[in-house]
Amino acid sequence: MALVLFYIVIQGLLAFLLRDQGPSWAVVRVTLFADLSLAWIVWLYDPSMPPPLMLYTVIVIVGNAIQYGMRAFRLLVSATFVMAPLSIGIRYACGQFRPTEYFLLFFCVVIIWYVYKFIDRIEAFRQDTIRRTEALTQSERKYRSIFENTGGGAIIVEDNLVISQANARFEKITGFNRDEIEGKVRWIEFVVAEDLQRMRRDHIDRVKKGEDSPRKYEFRLVRKDGEVIDVFSEVNYDPVARISVASVIDISLRKQAERDLKDAHDLLEQRVDERTSELMEANRQLKIAKEAADESGRAKSQFLANMSHEIRTPMNAIIGMCDLVLGTDLSSKQKEYINIVRSSSRSLLVLINDILDFSKIDAGKLDLETIPVSLRDVVEEVADMFLEKTIDKDLELIIDIADDVPRKVISDPLRLRQVLANLTSNAFKFTNHGEICLSVRTDSVGEKVAKLHFSVRDTGIGIDSDKRGTLFDAFAQADGSTTRKYGGTGLGLAICRKIVPMLGGRIWVESQPGKGSNFQFTMEAQLMPFETQGKEIALPPKLQGRKVLVVDDNPSTLMVLKRYMENFGFRTEMAHTAEQALHHYQRSLLKDPFALVIMDIRLPGMDGVEAVAHMKSQTEGPSPSVICISAYGRDLEVERAKKMGADSFLMKPIKQSVLFDTLMELFGFKAVRRFHDSQGLVSDNEFAGLNLLLVEDNTINQMVAVEILKSVGMTVTTAENGREALEKIRGIGGVYDAVLMDVQMPEMDGLEASRQIRKTLCKEDLPIIAMTAHAMYGDRERCLASGMNDYVPKPIDRNELFAAIRRNVFRYKGPSMGIQPHHTVSESIGTQYMLPGINISQGLALTQGEWGLYGDSLFRFLATYDDVGLVMRQHMDRESFGEMAEALHLLGKEATKLSVIHVATGAEAMKEAAIACDRGRCRDLLSPLEASLLEASASARDLLLTHCNRCL
Repeated sequence: MALVLFYIVIQGLLAFLLRDQGPSWAVVRVTLFADLSLAWIVWLYDPSMPPPLMLYTVIVIVGNAIQYGMRAFRLLVSATFVMAPLSIGIRYACGQFRPTEYFLLFFCVVIIWYVYKFIDRIEAFRQDTIRRTEALTQSERKYRSIFENTGGGAIIVEDNLVISQANARFEKITGFNRDEIEGKVRWIEFVVAEDLQRMRRDHIDRVKKGEDSPRKYEFRLVRKDGEVIDVFSEVNYDPVARISVASVIDISLRKQAERDLKDAHDLLEQRVDERTSELMEANRQLKIAKEAADESGRAKSQFLANMSHEIRTPMNAIIGMCDLVLGTDLSSKQKEYINIVRSSSRSLLVLINDILDFSKIDAGKLDLETIPVSLRDVVEEVADMFLEKTIDKDLELIIDIADDVPRKVISDPLRLRQVLANLTSNAFKFTNHGEICLSVRTDSVGEKVAKLHFSVRDTGIGIDSDKRGTLFDAFAQADGSTTRKYGGTGLGLAICRKIVPMLGGRIWVESQPGKGSNFQFTMEAQLMPFETQGKEIALPPKLQGRKVLVVDDNPSTLMVLKRYMENFGFRTEMAHTAEQALHHYQRSLLKDPFALVIMDIRLPGMDGVEAVAHMKSQTEGPSPSVICISAYGRDLEVERAKKMGADSFLMKPIKQSVLFDTLMELFGFKAVRRFHDSQGLVSDNEFAGLNLLLVEDNTINQMVAVEILKSVGMTVTTAENGREALEKIRGIGGVYDAVLMDVQMPEMDGLEASRQIRKTLCKEDLPIIAMTAHAMYGDRERCLASGMNDYVPKPIDRNELFAAIRRNVFRYKGPSMGIQPHHTVSESIGTQYMLPGINISQGLALTQGEWGLYGDSLFRFLATYDDVGLVMRQHMDRESFGEMAEALHLLGKEATKLSVIHVATGAEAMKEAAIACDRGRCRDLLSPLEASLLEASASARDLLLTHCNRCL
């Protein structure tokens, strides 16, 4: 009994511990041993035979195994296998053991084996259940996490539309707690009635059309506090679970932004409509104003054109008559008066030209030409324009062109000349003593483009630094007093500033008050494709290395002359005074005498003429040749120099080409240089025998032109309008070397007359030179388009007129000079030999100076293209303009290579007509092309004859 009570107490205590601490294995293990101990004791002391209480041990094992699992079962079985033999042994020793107990023991082991298998399956099922439970718990936890953290509201809706689950975000959107929502509210109760009706209609329409139900909705949602917000919802239906999962996003801000944007758009549309109306009205007003401005511009242009014409016409008479009167016997006072009239007229002409140029630039209508330009010719022409001012102001004008400056480039000679002339005129205006230097340098030379640097330096009054900023502005000079003192409009530099950038450069000034100014500008020019880069002028070998004495008190002039002479091939010594020159000369007589002396006339102390006389008197044998130079060129100085023994006299500024020709003549050589078509001075009998037709309706201008032309030996026929000119050209004896054509005339103007001469009379080779008071933009282009060859504006400048006649008359007839058979400078391939239609110098440059090779190439060329006229006519008959253009291209290429210049020009012009398929124009140009080939053939024969004579 005590044992039972003890067992009950122990089990009660263990039951309390298990309930308090949970199924702890330590407590379970104590419970197991308490149960098993009681079973052993009962088995051990069971009085029955056999002892049935052995089964109680089996019951303890089974019960605890079922309750506590496989671990308890193994522990109990292990303990039983230890205690069972012990219990049997004790019973056997006490005499209580019976053989039937073996059977009962075996039966208990079998029961325990089956219990083991049963417990093992229960344990496997329990472990699988635990794993599944854990996986389900983890999945539930993940799903809940996703559901709660979708970023938007999320709900699960049953088939009856009741919300079964809702996340925290949905609670925040609606304002309801989850307990108030889940299982109690249908989701449609949150939707505004109007939106719900719209959503139902949309759903029904889609179903009727056989389409899927909509999955995305935008509607207004009513919150718990009554606030209405805009939301977006996307619904996904699970047909298996028969639930819908919906996400809900608050889009109130976006909707508000859309509403604000729409309001802004509507407001903007309204404003656009208002502004469009205003703009249309403004455009209408602007169109009216533009038409008025265009009309005003046309009126201004017409006014300028008319005023230019009306002013130039009487000015032409005034300047022309002044030139004619100055050629008669006048007293000194009369000459002074006439010179004042002429000078004032030319000043007025400069003013008119500046205004017209500025008007063109301001209107953006100033175009540039791209034609071959001789840079030395342009600079020398500018110097020629200021010869009278050089003498009047007792200044020294210096031309300083570097040796590396290209001989020819492609640019606009007119605008380059205009810039240089404006800057030079400005220098003369503000310089009363000293010198003015025009210099040209090469900044860089590429394969196709050269960058040139021009400067006009003077020793005038200079410019203050605070005045230079506005110096290039229109109508501005250094100050108002300068305008009054020195005159001028202030347009010249403004025009230069506009033109120079068009030439690809920039312009600036460096100046010091009281010391002078240096106006500089750069420009870019294309290089000539076949231009040689050697020396332009070179001495024959037997003259190279001779010693020359150069005497001038002006250091700039002295250095320029020194460079010229050394470039020719001379050795040079310099002297600044006559006394110093005589010292050098006397010293040279003992050893290495001078071959040439270049002597300035005006020198400090003893003048140059006296020095020449001393040199001549000190020389016993042949004296050196002497060239006297002067910036003033008065007749008395020239005569005095000749009497004292000077062999030649040159005017400053000294031009390299003129100096070279003078040297050649002094040493017994004759170099025929290309004709300087811009030279204004007229040589003896240069124009003698030329027969010109002058077409001019103004009687005074007609008289002036006739007197100018007749003064140089020309024969002049006059006509008063274009119709009369046509009749005289068509009539008997109407063979003229050129036509000088006015533009504005009664009955038939000059433009129409020129077109009739070209088309009706077929006079393609008759030079027509426009001589008109029209000088506005487009006048020159209209003249050339009508068939004229050149353009000379009124008032007529003698130099420009004679230059134009040379350019055009000699274009067809050749210059009135040829290669002389004696002492030709054959060694200098740089010297410009010219024959009608052929630039021999350029051709010789291509053959390295080999006359025979050049002659052979020239005659092969002429023989190859002897029948070009027949070939071109065949092409025109077949209208095979492509083949014609190709043949003309080859002809022009070969002619350019051999410097058969007129043939090259004619072939290029006819090629353009062939490309345009203009048969009439091709026919008109063929005759001049054939004439150019005949001209070249004649020149080639002259070249052969001259070369043979030279060889003999």
